[in-house]
Amino acid sequence: MSIFKRAPIIAASIAALAMPCAALADAIIVRSTGPSATTYPVGRRLPVTQRIVLRAGDRVVLVGEGPSRTLSGPGNFPVRSANIANVGSTNTLGRYLSATGGTISRTGAVRSGGVGEAPASAPNLWVVDIARGGTRCVFDTSNVTLWRADMSEDTLLMVEDVADSSHRSSLAFVAGQNFRRWPSDAMPIRAGASYRITGPGMAESNVISFVAIGAAPADAEAAANTLAEHGCTTQLAQLGDQLAQ
Repeated sequence: MSIFKRAPIIAASIAALAMPCAALADAIIVRSTGPSATTYPVGRRLPVTQRIVLRAGDRVVLVGEGPSRTLSGPGNFPVRSANIANVGSTNTLGRYLSATGGTISRTGAVRSGGVGEAPASAPNLWVVDIARGGTRCVFDTSNVTLWRADMSEDTLLMVEDVADSSHRSSLAFVAGQNFRRWPSDAMPIRAGASYRITGPGMAESNVISFVAIGAAPADAEAAANTLAEHGCTTQLAQLGDQLAQ
């Protein structure tokens, strides 16, 4: 057989050998509770060839290498062939990952079940829960939506630049209002800046920074990779909570 006839066979053999390697990828921890939570923190990447050793009371949610799955200890589990314990509703997860997981009315109340009904948690991954600090991935820093869980009372908060406390703006929620746009006119979000929201019910240590990612990731695995890449571990934990339901 000439070298020219053998070339396609050689190429096909190389491609076949390469396929398993291409399929190898990391899984990402998006939720971790129990005694081993510090060993397997949210945001940690695990090679698919690795094993996870969990103790009694441990529960870890992984994204990557197929559908999301939950591992419960005690046990010694391979990352790649872990048993799939939960696969969330595609439609529910799709809404949660989309940019329009909840429709905001003029008053800032989410229209979901009943009019003005407050959800138990933020309606999608991209609105910013003001009670949870950390780096937040958003599509566009000029259009950030803030969310609060308790909308029972009027509340006046202040948002200030951590590096320059004189650079601040008020943030007013009225009773019945879950949502509030970031005060971009008075206080545009600067790249690399951190902001502290203070006022009734807010922890002094609650500091938020923002990273613009452009568009919504297509699925949970893409979202987990994007959030992990940018250090948005608060949202990774939120994604894990959603997948664990």
